[in-house]
Amino acid sequence: MKKFNKKILISIFVFFIVLLLSISIIIDNNSNNEVSSENKEKLYYEIKYLDNEIIIMSNLINNSANIDWQELQTNTKKLYNYWNSTILDLNTLSLDKNYLTNFGKILDNLTVSIKNKDKQASLDNLVRLYNNLTIYFESLNYDDKYTNILYAKYNLLVAYSIVEKENWTLTYESIVRSTNYLSNVVNSMDNNQYNQYNINQTYIAVKELENIINVRDLDVFYIKYNIAMQKLQNI
Repeated sequence: MKKFNKKILISIFVFFIVLLLSISIIIDNNSNNEVSSENKEKLYYEIKYLDNEIIIMSNLINNSANIDWQELQTNTKKLYNYWNSTILDLNTLSLDKNYLTNFGKILDNLTVSIKNKDKQASLDNLVRLYNNLTIYFESLNYDDKYTNILYAKYNLLVAYSIVEKENWTLTYESIVRSTNYLSNVVNSMDNNQYNQYNINQTYIAVKELENIINVRDLDVFYIKYNIAMQKLQNI
């Protein structure tokens, strides 16, 4: 009887130890999730800042001969400073570390291309930086509509970066992808956080840009691109 009671006590003891360990793991996981949740809004604004800065820099690399390379160098330094803090917050997400280190490597390449006053290489590097932003924000799982807006801007930026090669088919395809991502936002059931009128206007502006496949004129492209990207920035 004593042996039987001893076995019961040991079983009860083991049960409570396992229970306490399970509770501890659950609490730890919840705590980690709470930290991640707290960082989401901060990361949202950090990515929006980088988004805005990259678009501003791409706009400085315009179709004129008077590109302000000095201002581009200044803006690149701002990206370096901001990225140093952003990467620490992004590290809380379940991201492949290569995606995080890749941004800094592209930023180095951008610095060199701007120093060399290489317009095409600078645009290509800005496109690569922006592509990383889409990956970061999608991993954040914070706002599906803004994810679609980022992808719309990314594809429009791709079109902008390749248009002077006068590959009109690839340019057109990038614009169509941009339109499709915006269509997801337009067709969303709930756009309370965004101005529906602005979204519709932006969609029309990007859709109008698709006609470049018929016109095939750089000046027409730049006029329509600037209107469309400005509207995207204002959503």
